[in-house]
Amino acid sequence: MVVISILILGIWSVEFLVFRFVVSKSLFAAQLARLLAGFIIFNFCYYFGFIHSDFLNFGDLSAMASPVYWLGIGETETWKTVSVGFLFSISLVTFLSLYIPNKKLLKRPKWSFQWFFIILFLALINAAIEEILYRLIPLSVGNLSPATLALCSGIAFGLPHYFGHPSKWLGIILAGFLGWFLAKSVLETQGIFLAFLFHWVQDILIIGILSMSKKTSIYRDITEDKKVFIKGILPTTITLIVLSAFTYFAI
Repeated sequence: MVVISILILGIWSVEFLVFRFVVSKSLFAAQLARLLAGFIIFNFCYYFGFIHSDFLNFGDLSAMASPVYWLGIGETETWKTVSVGFLFSISLVTFLSLYIPNKKLLKRPKWSFQWFFIILFLALINAAIEEILYRLIPLSVGNLSPATLALCSGIAFGLPHYFGHPSKWLGIILAGFLGWFLAKSVLETQGIFLAFLFHWVQDILIIGILSMSKKTSIYRDITEDKKVFIKGILPTTITLIVLSAFTYFAI
């Protein structure tokens, strides 16, 4: 439990530094910084045995989901059936929680391949980083019960979203529930795929809505910066390839 607490505090410190000094300038720069920090933490934890390699796979979607009666998950349901309904319902809640309070600030975008590709790209990077930091690492540490590990992951993921999207107490509650649910899927399927898929879809919705708000840096990145590919996507992609190659050959 002490190790989990230290790791979570370290992750929060990284998130605070990145968002305090980088995110206000460019979402691309923030994601690049988080990517670097995430890979450093991942390699450190993997090298010292803090991450179970069993989780680094697709997982068994035919695995039984442990019952959660207040969510309507019964004793005979598999993750394949559970995931379909919950992906839709969670995505709907995410969309409404952002769209309703911000609908007056949104501007319809000029649909383009660049706009769509950037949203998918940023969501992909963000989901991958946060699944490493908030699922793979906390769920691999210690000899705690699966229920306790899932709860720790939910708390660790929920609290920083006081400053996220959606924000404040609603952000904590929604992100905390999502973090717990995704941790439950990782532990019971023994794989990261479902958690990553759910997370990626939510980030596509969040970044998509933020990209239509003039108050956010991503709107400026996409609509005003004509060199967005060279300044944002290209360095992030190169960094991802280099770090992935380093991880593969070093570990």
